[in-house]
Amino acid sequence: MTQFTEKLQNSTSTIIDATDIADDEGRSVLVVVSKLAFRFDREGRLRLAARAIRSSDVLDDAGGLRYPSDYSLPFPGTDCVLVGTAHPGPTPAESRLVSMRVGPVKKAVRLFGPRVYMSTPRGVRPGPSANIVKTPLRYDFVFGGSASLPGEPDSFERDPHNPLGRGFALAPDSVLGKEAHRLEPEQPVGLPPSAACFAPIDVNWEPRRGFMGTYDDAWSTTRAPIPPRDRDPRFHSCARPEQRSDAALTLPFPIDLQGFVGDEATSLSLPAYGIRVVSELHGGTGELHDASLDRVLVDVDERVVELSFVAHVPLPMKWEKLRTVRVLAVGSLPDDLKHREATV
Repeated sequence: MTQFTEKLQNSTSTIIDATDIADDEGRSVLVVVSKLAFRFDREGRLRLAARAIRSSDVLDDAGGLRYPSDYSLPFPGTDCVLVGTAHPGPTPAESRLVSMRVGPVKKAVRLFGPRVYMSTPRGVRPGPSANIVKTPLRYDFVFGGSASLPGEPDSFERDPHNPLGRGFALAPDSVLGKEAHRLEPEQPVGLPPSAACFAPIDVNWEPRRGFMGTYDDAWSTTRAPIPPRDRDPRFHSCARPEQRSDAALTLPFPIDLQGFVGDEATSLSLPAYGIRVVSELHGGTGELHDASLDRVLVDVDERVVELSFVAHVPLPMKWEKLRTVRVLAVGSLPDDLKHREATV
């Protein structure tokens, strides 16, 4: 619970909360999160679920980002991310296509079974693949990592797009015989090999890091601690660029999942729904604020899809002047979806 919780009024089918954040210009804004979640089965049937709003990032078992904080500053488009595990199917296979489509956002990854790096006429490459086994869809199973030259610890470098992966080497022969990555981009043109994952990326990884802005002497002298003026709003997006829509998505839209359990395919039809936020000051009138769909997160292990609507409300100099923040629904859910489970 935040200090603003008591000021919130909710008349939607979502879970809501709010907290104050300084924006990229140093101004205090109230970030209002309204989270709609559905649990789905293999046939794509939906029922309303409840997923708690996360106030901080949650890491996976390898140190990567599994669940990002739901409180973020504005960025263009909608992030479409997926977390979980890929499972072998009833028919053994050495590789398989794994794909996600969220509205217009599409991405496919090639999943391999365990394999090791070998010397080939084209250089050091992954060798033949064994049959697919249970594989976490995490960045430690993707190309990347860190390395130094033998006997030269000062030569240490890391893959800026994925420091958790495997295969990155300054001396290629150093990875011979070691386990290779299992996830590769299906469309490698224009994508680095470290793009072969659907999970969110850390703020210190490229390309997010490149959007951070310039922290130099001029910034330190004239602007600190406010972020640099050349910060790009895409810094606040946790999705890889190919997993972010050009403009914010609006419901309804489909979600198609393929290959996460054998060749199983699941199609979801998300209903029309939207959020709007109205803030009211003591002695003042109400002000309407956009609540865009910032993130779609699919958890294939829990069979849950989260939709996070976020609004940014400028705070008055004296926060006590803020009387209420009303979160309103645009549309209504079908009756057969309205049974909600306990919050998890």
